[in-house]
Amino acid sequence: MGNPKKKSKSDCTSRNKSTVESPLQNPLLRIIRNVLVSDIESGKEFGKRFARDRWFTVEGRASVYQLRDKPPAFVFLKSYPQLPPILPDLGYPENFSAIFYSTFLRGGDYAGAKGKAYDESQRFTVELFGAFLDPLAPFDEQMFQKRGYRLPVIWSESNESVVVLRTRVYLLDPTELLISPTKPISESTPWFPYLESRWNLRGDFVLLGGLDVARHSSSMLKQFYDHARNILNKEPIKYGRPEMNVLKFYEDTLRVHHRLWIRDGSPPGRKQVALEMGLALPTFNSRWKKTEARWEGIPPPLELMKTR
Repeated sequence: MGNPKKKSKSDCTSRNKSTVESPLQNPLLRIIRNVLVSDIESGKEFGKRFARDRWFTVEGRASVYQLRDKPPAFVFLKSYPQLPPILPDLGYPENFSAIFYSTFLRGGDYAGAKGKAYDESQRFTVELFGAFLDPLAPFDEQMFQKRGYRLPVIWSESNESVVVLRTRVYLLDPTELLISPTKPISESTPWFPYLESRWNLRGDFVLLGGLDVARHSSSMLKQFYDHARNILNKEPIKYGRPEMNVLKFYEDTLRVHHRLWIRDGSPPGRKQVALEMGLALPTFNSRWKKTEARWEGIPPPLELMKTR
């Protein structure tokens, strides 16, 4: 038997090169790289980009990375524990593999509203959840149209394209959701009212969820739905003759009620909340009556619910 042929140095070098993954071949690394380059070019400080609190790991491996603080934006892998149950609910198999993305925008900014409509819409949050497109397989719009597929919304992030799988609109601030690298998306079934649009190859549809009839009157829910639907469609409500916004009054009351509850350790009464809001008690009671909500039915603050 002859001696086995020795591998040349060039063979080994070329093989090693082919097995080593460059940052541009790895979607997660490429996206993070694009964000850093963008920050450097704009003169922003980027040292915090690598801070430990911007990452969430699973079994020692990076699972979630926070791209931005304002507005909050995240990129994450399927290893994020809360993700697999969500995919089948959206019409995707559990083995659906992609680099995922989420961001939380103010309603007025998302809808491009102006004037009073902008101010009112800014109280809402729009959450986008999607998957990055593979740059090596560009999106083929003609193929979609030829097969009768519904075209998705394409969102741009750091020179990358994202197919938006789910859009949610709700009347809460991201800080109230405790959004962070450990929680880059809202719960599958939130406890608060939300309007949701979903997309998949078969089409898209809108649903209204998180309803609690005991806490939200029909008039409040209608106001929420009308405004959230217009933000979702980027057609903010145009205001005519001013009238009391029942939903806004309820949410303002809720925030003051929660703040006092956390401060004092017990649920406040109507008189205390009215005083804090700068309203006479009869005026407060008259407005509260229009919400058709039960005072005793006000839920505790999220911070207190998590400690129970």
